[in-house]
Amino acid sequence: MRINKNYYNFSFGAWCGVIVGEKTMRKIAALQTETRDKLLKILENSEDVHAGNWSIADKPEEFSQDRRIFHYVDDSDPQDRLLLTKEIFGIKKAGDLYFVNGKYIEARLTAQAEHEAYLASISGETSPERAQK
Repeated sequence: MRINKNYYNFSFGAWCGVIVGEKTMRKIAALQTETRDKLLKILENSEDVHAGNWSIADKPEEFSQDRRIFHYVDDSDPQDRLLLTKEIFGIKKAGDLYFVNGKYIEARLTAQAEHEAYLASISGETSPERAQK
């Protein structure tokens, strides 16, 4: 079932999170703003903060990919560390949200079918802005 109410993706990392309503997200955002300000004070005023990067070594191949991950610091631009802290908490509005039942793959396929049907229903509209909603 397609949802037309505002919901937000509150992520707990790359693979998981929750979808919350706007009222709950406002409470979370207020707490995040307070915490973000305190974190930025620490990060902006510390010589011990660096812009961090990571990559994966190609060899030796007998090691798992997890073992070949390494981190490194590139301090060529001191502003990098401040730019990277601007997105401490990522809040994104959940676009084109559907409530479906079933296990992961079944739910994803059901939502995908509903979204494709929705896109087909608006494909004849002339306004590109309207088709993006």
